[in-house]
Amino acid sequence: MMWQCHISSSECRCYRLNGFSLPKRLPINLSTGSRILEQSVGQWLDSIGMQQYESKLVLNGFDDVRFMGANIMEEQDLRELGIHEVGHRRRILQAARSLPK
Repeated sequence: MMWQCHISSSECRCYRLNGFSLPKRLPINLSTGSRILEQSVGQWLDSIGMQQYESKLVLNGFDDVRFMGANIMEEQDLRELGIHEVGHRRRILQAARSLPK
């Protein structure tokens, strides 16, 4: 399953590329943010003990830690990506929601 924007198509601000929806990212000033925003998704997942899900997230559009702090990820997204363990979904969502916005 590929990532799909949850906003109506008339309001969607995503890029379309070969059938994939890729979110447009807002510029973030890293000098005022946390150093965690400089990590790759793999490093971030490793820091929360969920590194086994890196390819599932990255291949489905969740490829930038700076963007994931915007509460764009939902439990249904993780379920559709094949993350079946409830505790793992909760850990990933809690960590994503604690990222600087």
